[in-house]
Amino acid sequence: MKDNKKTGNTDIVVVLEELKVYNEQDQDKDYLYAKTKIKVSSFLKRNNNYYFIYRFDNVIVCNPKRVAHAPKYLAEQISEIMTDFIKVSYSNAIISYSIPENELYNYSNYLSENYKAFNNSELKEGIYTDFKSFYDQEPNAEYSLGKNKKGKVVRLIHKDLQASLSDMFCYVEGAKVYRLTPVGFDEMKKDEKGFYIYSSRANLFAESKTGGVLVGAVAGGVVGAVIGAAIDSGSNRNSGAINGIGFKSSLEANVYIDPLTGAYVFEK
Repeated sequence: MKDNKKTGNTDIVVVLEELKVYNEQDQDKDYLYAKTKIKVSSFLKRNNNYYFIYRFDNVIVCNPKRVAHAPKYLAEQISEIMTDFIKVSYSNAIISYSIPENELYNYSNYLSENYKAFNNSELKEGIYTDFKSFYDQEPNAEYSLGKNKKGKVVRLIHKDLQASLSDMFCYVEGAKVYRLTPVGFDEMKKDEKGFYIYSSRANLFAESKTGGVLVGAVAGGVVGAVIGAAIDSGSNRNSGAINGIGFKSSLEANVYIDPLTGAYVFEK
């Protein structure tokens, strides 16, 4: 057709790594939840080398009390995820090293094997403004923390001026890592899979009436204080799941931090 745009020279490869639809009965629940596990990644291909662009890796949950036709609902969610995923893949900046074609199957380990946060026995104390600086162990010396009389972090200081708490991805203090969430600071721990926090979708995607993300007790105990912008998939501090798509259940479990995107990865 005459309206079609000319073919470009950007070769983007999309790899569907996993797609599964199933029913699962969660702990302490009396009924089954319909769920979709989807993992998809995109790469820029240049001269037989690949450059990681983006990844979506999550479980989407259907609420049986609100959805009458689970298969239709999950199909719509998959369609929405793939649409947003393609858009993000064409707009995201590429910051990864090149991946040889024979290492593409192992791209995640290949890209993260040099992350100091995984390999160093001790983590550097300080404030990290994005997930990549944390994994590279490069704290930002321009930031400091403000605490109340009880020793709890209540503000972030940048060059002697108060900054938004949302400017911080996490901080390390006393050999422990603390991740900012809408309901407070959660400790980030590490196992063989990587770094994680123990939380739920309901906590990580708590929203105020104005659409921002509730900080609650973090911001000096003022209920209703709002982080500057709601969580979204385009932020360095994003919590993933493309705006918390799907049912925001209260089920608590290990929620991993994707080392390549900084997003939350839900497994339940």
